[in-house]
Amino acid sequence: IDMVKRVLDHAEISEMEETVEQVSLPEICNAILTTLDPDQKHKSQIDDCSIYGDRLLLNTVLRNLIENAIKHNANKSVLITVSAKNALKGNFTMSVSDDGQGMLYPRRLFESTHANRSKSGFGLLAIRKLIKNRGGDISSDAAANGAGLCITMTLPGTVSFDSKDMALA
Repeated sequence: IDMVKRVLDHAEISEMEETVEQVSLPEICNAILTTLDPDQKHKSQIDDCSIYGDRLLLNTVLRNLIENAIKHNANKSVLITVSAKNALKGNFTMSVSDDGQGMLYPRRLFESTHANRSKSGFGLLAIRKLIKNRGGDISSDAAANGAGLCITMTLPGTVSFDSKDMALA
């Protein structure tokens, strides 16, 4: 049943229409965290900014990445950090990182031949395909602090900051 759900999710993601609008990064992330972490076991640090971009794409990608950070670190509380900044040619970069257990070969996460594919990677490959179809790119690496994982993507759109401070949840 789980595999059937993943195949249906993949088909739905591949056919998603763009919904370009102004999106508050803290609002979208906090709504996802409220659903996925109702007991507030995990902490978050989210850039206080708005993104003019594809709302459905942002919601789908952020939900998948935040869910993975929680699921793969279920036995400990992690800090999930979401940041965004403008990039070249009408694009922005967004990073989702955690300070959890990480993985052995983080740069291989989005390779379709990666050994973990049968466990949980189908959703990540669908996310990669969706981002590529929208003209973006996605990569993974160890988090900057040496613990955890950092997923960085480039997407069409722009970022505007309401303040230079970060919203802590």
